[in-house]
Amino acid sequence: MNNNMTMIKSYLTTHPGKGLIMCLQMIFIAWCSYVLVMKFQMLDSQAVYTDFNNTICYPTADMPASDDPYSAPNICDLHYKFKKFVWFYCDGLARDLAEPILSLLGSTNHTSTVFRVKNEGFPASYAVFSSYVTGKIPANYLGAPIHNDNIMFQFQRAGMRMAYYGTKMPAYDVLHEGPYFEDVKIEYVEADKSTLYETMYSSCGSDDEHCTNLFLDHVRNADRSVVFSGDIVDERNHVTGDRLNARTLEIIAQYAQRMTYIKKWIDNNPEYLLIVMSDHGGKTLSETETHGKNDG
Repeated sequence: MNNNMTMIKSYLTTHPGKGLIMCLQMIFIAWCSYVLVMKFQMLDSQAVYTDFNNTICYPTADMPASDDPYSAPNICDLHYKFKKFVWFYCDGLARDLAEPILSLLGSTNHTSTVFRVKNEGFPASYAVFSSYVTGKIPANYLGAPIHNDNIMFQFQRAGMRMAYYGTKMPAYDVLHEGPYFEDVKIEYVEADKSTLYETMYSSCGSDDEHCTNLFLDHVRNADRSVVFSGDIVDERNHVTGDRLNARTLEIIAQYAQRMTYIKKWIDNNPEYLLIVMSDHGGKTLSETETHGKNDG
């Protein structure tokens, strides 16, 4: 060890220019390590719950209430009464690309509410979804199955019968060890062929409104709530490196159009609550972050 140190010192003394380059390289490596650590800093031992208080109903100077134009002005006075739910989760759908859906659902904001979530830490799907269903900080980066209390457990405990239709990642991976769902169908994604929520639409024909009503009527007649989960948008974001890819935008536009039929069905079935959510956005070709801006 001493001999190695002596050789390094001798080399740096006789080659001062290369010694400077080596020092700069070490500084750069240290900086990269710091950035990496900061991205994954949101671990249970490094954050406290008070940092993530919900301030929508009780805003503070540091954490104001939501300024999203589609948020209901009387959000904290709303008292929804529902017996079942239809839940759509779209992995990787950025806030700006969801504008047609938000404008549809928020057009009568006395019956709808938008929660604008700006995630802390690295916006990884497993971590964000786990945070959504448990209310804890987003630290489940590897998608470990959730064994503690979560919203699906509470739904089941309240007597709700549920089905799950969609991709394994991220939702089903973190929920599948819980016996929450009476019926499950896993969808497998092909980046160039898949669309969102194919279980509802793939085998029904070309009339999307008819398919929507047929499938949701089946859910209602079975006295169930349902979770739909799709990650084709996120998959394409990663494959193409561009959330503004033409085919990806077509898939999102199709989703927005189908949502008009879903909302119409919900309006005719007021015992159901409609939940629509995303977790993060995606990058453009000029960005370097994996998921772009924190704009889910």
